[in-house]
Amino acid sequence: MRASRKKAVLALVGLFVAVYGFWQARSYLSGPQLEVEYPREGERISDERITVKGTAAGLARLTLDGRQIFIDEKGNFEEDFLLASGVSVIEVKGIGKFGTERVIRRMVYRPSSR
Repeated sequence: MRASRKKAVLALVGLFVAVYGFWQARSYLSGPQLEVEYPREGERISDERITVKGTAAGLARLTLDGRQIFIDEKGNFEEDFLLASGVSVIEVKGIGKFGTERVIRRMVYRPSSR
């Protein structure tokens, strides 16, 4: 009876370690998280200069149209962006710690100023 109790305790400890390990690794397993809050897709913007805003987590690198940008300690980013007249495509790309990429593209429209 003593041997079966030892096996049960070891199985319980092993299960606890496995669950704890999975819980700690969940951010690595899910990959990078990226969200662009502003601008919205298809938005009509009258200003020439806008501030692209969003949140990111689990990233090794974050770029806005190929230019590296940085997040604060809470995972937020804000970066100025200059819009041309007409349709502009804004690309925000996050590269995770294991090379996984997340890309968000937003197409916005700025009417020409005459």
